[in-house]
Amino acid sequence: MGGVAYGSDHADDPELAAAEWVVRLGAGPLDMQSRLAFHAWLAASPDHASAFKQAQAAWGQMGGLAQAPGS
Repeated sequence: MGGVAYGSDHADDPELAAAEWVVRLGAGPLDMQSRLAFHAWLAASPDHASAFKQAQAAWGQMGGLAQAPGS
């Protein structure tokens, strides 16, 4: 069964990694190891922080669409 590969670093694709982190964070609290991995990834590059911010915004927009489809 396919799925999001949490914990994979996607070093060549910060946007994909950011989207995976947004999904993971939205699923519930992270364990300590995952929290450390997230903070390390976020601190590794300004591109990561930017991609994460964009992914969070997109995630928020999708939530709005789910509450008001067709608007």
